[in-house]
Amino acid sequence: MNESIDKAIEKLEEGGFVMVYDKDSREEEIDLVTPSETITSEKIRRLRKDAGGLICMTVPPSSWRKLELPYLSDLYRSGSHDHPILSEMKADDIPYDEKSTFSLSVNHRDTFTGITDEDRALTIQKFAELGADLEDFSTEEAQQRFGEEFRTPGHVFLLNATEGLVKNREGHTELTTALLQMSDLYPSMTICEMMADDGNSLSLEGAKRYGGEHDIPLVKGEEIKEEWEKEVGEVTASEKRNRRVMAVGTFDILHLGHLHYLKEAKSQGDELVVVLACDKTVREHKHEPLMNEDIRREMVAALKPVDKAIVGKEGDKYETVEKVDPDIIALGYDQRHEEEKLNKELQLRGMGDIEVKRMSHHLFELDGTRSIIRKIIDWYSMKKELERVEEED
Repeated sequence: MNESIDKAIEKLEEGGFVMVYDKDSREEEIDLVTPSETITSEKIRRLRKDAGGLICMTVPPSSWRKLELPYLSDLYRSGSHDHPILSEMKADDIPYDEKSTFSLSVNHRDTFTGITDEDRALTIQKFAELGADLEDFSTEEAQQRFGEEFRTPGHVFLLNATEGLVKNREGHTELTTALLQMSDLYPSMTICEMMADDGNSLSLEGAKRYGGEHDIPLVKGEEIKEEWEKEVGEVTASEKRNRRVMAVGTFDILHLGHLHYLKEAKSQGDELVVVLACDKTVREHKHEPLMNEDIRREMVAALKPVDKAIVGKEGDKYETVEKVDPDIIALGYDQRHEEEKLNKELQLRGMGDIEVKRMSHHLFELDGTRSIIRKIIDWYSMKKELERVEEED
């Protein structure tokens, strides 16, 4: 391993600080960074006093994907309908990059104002603890835990590291996450831009002097990228996006046919999101739902193959597809969707990379809602006939 990278990783695993320079012709800035897992109020104080920029926390792709943490720019875009001013302020002219990695800002619920060194350290510590355990949770469970522990807005700014890290973006968010991926620590870094006394960014010469005085190594982005690609690979297994499968249906009466459909759908990928037709859609295309959409969603969400269940939007179903962002749409054997027509519409809407698959049909005695209803009607009719015969006797 590169000597400077080796020294930096050793320092980080000791809970210390490292300085990271992105590269010439980009921001040309140096961030003072330390692992989120080992943050303390004293370290927040050092970032605040010695660095002086904005204190942020990076979130690795595996974590923000599991939590479905939005990019702040996407939130602003979706909110521009209600707040038109947001559409006038989109960040489409960043001189050094295409997109900001800012996500939500958060405070832990046990903080007071959230801005003190102690409060910010607690927020970062708790997020790192949760992040390290996220792989054991479904998305719904992870979001519930996240909501129980954190509120937004807050004073710790989360940065979503781009998938593929330095392969796709060479900002401090990705560089520092990649650096920690080469260590034994949870790959989230607490970072802060270093400012000079004249109000500008600290120069490389100034950073070298500071590092010499405080025994803090300085590494360049090109060194991190080269070593990461050699040691870890372009995308580590843990950072590959899970293949997300989307299944759809009414699920008014759960039965074995539904269970087979959802089990097979889950086998096509790593994560299964089920979209249930809203009550209005069921009324328009089928019948009056036996159970309302909230009950149906809760029942489907409790099934073992299901990672997340949501109620679809009224109207344009492709808005829901865009929101779920699946790799695969799994159709039930009897669902009235034509694959060719569906593929064509996805292409027109810029979602042509989504694969559409038809699931198989396993024959059960009661393999559908209609067959179950017919069985109930037959049973009821037979019962009434028996009662009539008994009365005549």
